Amino acid sequence: MAPGTMLYNKDEKVLCFHGMLMYEAKVIEVKQTKAEDNEYKVHYKGWKNTWDDWVGPDRMRKLNDDNRALAKQLREDYQARYMDMAPKTKKKVDQRSSRGSEEHSSIVGGSRKRTHRDPDMEKQETYAAKPSVRIHIHDNLKSILVDDWENVTKNLQVVDVPSETSAGSILDEYYNYQSQRADGSSPEVLEEVVSGMKNYFDLCLGRLLLYRFERPQYLIIHKKMNDPKDPFSSKKLHDLYGGEHLLRLFVQLPDLIAQTNMDQPNINRLREELLRMTAWLAQDENMVKYFSNQYKETDAEYQASSKAALPDEK
Repeated sequence: MAPGTMLYNKDEKVLCFHGMLMYEAKVIEVKQTKAEDNEYKVHYKGWKNTWDDWVGPDRMRKLNDDNRALAKQLREDYQARYMDMAPKTKKKVDQRSSRGSEEHSSIVGGSRKRTHRDPDMEKQETYAAKPSVRIHIHDNLKSILVDDWENVTKNLQVVDVPSETSAGSILDEYYNYQSQRADGSSPEVLEEVVSGMKNYFDLCLGRLLLYRFERPQYLIIHKKMNDPKDPFSSKKLHDLYGGEHLLRLFVQLPDLIAQTNMDQPNINRLREELLRMTAWLAQDENMVKYFSNQYKETDAEYQASSKAALPDEK
């Protein structure tokens, strides 16, 4: 079997994952293996030699501006997450109130009863303890989301469906873009993430990604997709809806991922790819290309139907 691919050289400076974050490091030794990829011994900048570590290329990234920005974003997200989880300082309890409570307890029930934990609270704590992923939404993408909300809920407009550039096409173009980059993710990881995003989109659109005002339009689309004679019958939802609804999915993803059984290493890889994806979407040329859909006006009949009780998708 041929030796593994040499992706990094001795003495090359790189960025390397250690836990959830990336740190600047230097390749100090390369081990040729019979596997597909070699192994690299790295020394983390500013760390003692005892932290030197043998790692695979899946934990390493080229030291360039894009990956520096990614490392910075991971660090900021990590800090924000754990600041949110830090215990809040408790207010000082009024001793007189406390004493009164003790006296009342002794009068009413004699000894203090054992406190039982709320099952709902235990479920919330278990949910909060699961690995999570924070997805940075760039300011220009947030503006799209705000305009989208206003157009639908205030102006009573809807995006034309099918979209000129579907969510599936956007994800495919991201795959092509990223797979051609020398410092991009492996094709296997990219394919898995893009496929997963399409599946999430199809599963969530009818349940989580629509405003109430859009549901009559969705029911019409859904009916066409179930009609074997209709051209929509061969389509998936990600082939019909576009970038605005894809952005809404990014907002929902943290909660969706928290409900999975993904371990922390897979969470890290997914978060890295999602951060790359949102950064790519936020590029000026892609903003124009994917989010310039014209919203269309709705008539009185449609507006009336949106106020009626609408059945969920079965």
